[in-house]
Amino acid sequence: MNKETKKILTALGLISFTAIMFAVAMNFGNVCKWFVGLIVIFTPFLLGIVLALFFNVPMRFFERRLLAGKRFDKVRRTFAILLTLIFVFGIISAVVALIVPQLTKTVSSIVQAVPEAIHNLDLYQAKMAEQFPKYADTINQVNLNSEKILNETMEFLNRWVSHSGSLAMAKVSGTLGSVVNLFIGLIFAIYILAQKEKLKCQTRYLLDAYLKQSVSENIWKVGKLTSITFQKFISGQCLEACILGVLFFIAMSIFRIPYAMMISVLIAVTSLIPIWGAFIGCIVGCFLIAVVNPMQALGFLILFLILQQVEGNLIYPHVVGGSIGLPSIWVLAAVTIGGKLYGIVGMVLFIPISSVLYTLLKENVRWRLARKNKMES
Repeated sequence: MNKETKKILTALGLISFTAIMFAVAMNFGNVCKWFVGLIVIFTPFLLGIVLALFFNVPMRFFERRLLAGKRFDKVRRTFAILLTLIFVFGIISAVVALIVPQLTKTVSSIVQAVPEAIHNLDLYQAKMAEQFPKYADTINQVNLNSEKILNETMEFLNRWVSHSGSLAMAKVSGTLGSVVNLFIGLIFAIYILAQKEKLKCQTRYLLDAYLKQSVSENIWKVGKLTSITFQKFISGQCLEACILGVLFFIAMSIFRIPYAMMISVLIAVTSLIPIWGAFIGCIVGCFLIAVVNPMQALGFLILFLILQQVEGNLIYPHVVGGSIGLPSIWVLAAVTIGGKLYGIVGMVLFIPISSVLYTLLKENVRWRLARKNKMES
């Protein structure tokens, strides 16, 4: 191919690329809808890949520790997958069995206490009017009576039900769709785990067959780095959650705060959401403790703030950030940006993604500096 032909092909390529970019810019809304629709179609498979990365952590432990030895050669993978599923769903079931009944019991006790609380409110208003006759008219104008409170509550519930009733079918449909996607993703994850070595070889052959050797090597390197980073992040996140749960259980047991075990487990589970997740457990914990003793709820809140500072400044950056090689400041930045863009899912995914980008950028900077110093010398 001569130089003139190369120039023509390059010019045609630039013109085609410019035309495509212009068309995308003119139809940006439709392109976004098409892209979102494409993501929705592949959601179960993307979810399956994420589940496979998560399940692979305990599965590797079972294969290398519990199922080591030649006698398990033929059934090692099958038993490891079964043990992993039992382990994961066992933990989920135990957490639900520990938390849900207590929450139900607490809500039921609050509902039962409402009539007495409203009656006490009526008595308190009447007592205030008797003690301060000069302000009796003002107190009565406040009109804190049980009938008013019940009526306003019923009106609010009626408005809420009528407003949300039109969206009920959409919510049910969305829930069913999420369950189906989760089930398909789980099956896909099991297939990935069962044949992960074979899938690795096939992927490598595909890259080598259609791409240049250097490009194939770089893609394979990035993919391997991503897999290792995600698994280290999952391990670090689970370890951090266990440490935080144990700290809360010990502290709450020392100060004899009620529901120590249940709240500690709840905080450990919600802390799987990076940095901010434990606050969900704090809110629920304060609510449960306040039903028993409001002053102890205040003490629990102070305890939470102290332990949260220890966790946020010492445990999380070193356990999670250190395990994936991401400095503390970038862990916080990744969680903040991910949460702003995609909520909880963004918080979880942006930390390992940022770690991969940080590692690649660091290697590229080192390579460029080394090449620059070599050229200058």
